[in-house]
Amino acid sequence: MHFLKLFIETRKLSSVVFCSSSLHFFFFLHQSINQKMAALAADPANASVPAAGGSSTHQLVNSGASRLAFKVKSSNNTEYRLKPVFGFVEAGASAPLEITRLAGPPKDDKLVVQFAEVAADATDPQAPFKAGPAAGEVVIPVSAA
Repeated sequence: MHFLKLFIETRKLSSVVFCSSSLHFFFFLHQSINQKMAALAADPANASVPAAGGSSTHQLVNSGASRLAFKVKSSNNTEYRLKPVFGFVEAGASAPLEITRLAGPPKDDKLVVQFAEVAADATDPQAPFKAGPAAGEVVIPVSAA
């Protein structure tokens, strides 16, 4: 039961109904949450670029069942250029993200990739982020040495 409570807390569920067979309930809960949750990941999860300038290419991987729009934000807009800043990732697919660093002092920074579920016919990847908060985010630590 402790593991179930921990699972619920990490998924930030507000209410849960328990039944006599907690193991079966946990399995059902786990399946239904994973089917509904949008999941975006960066591959590789970290970036390392020379402080003198360079680039790193990553894939934004959508392991969920819904199409996602994304927006990439940087903690250092002076030295980093991102391509694309906005885009879509189809369900079960990936999209490239190119990180380019201009010359500058060595520093650790981060990129935040915000994402939101969108309709299959959506054409403007910026629209979900104007309408309200993102559904989730992925942080990519970036090191320039």
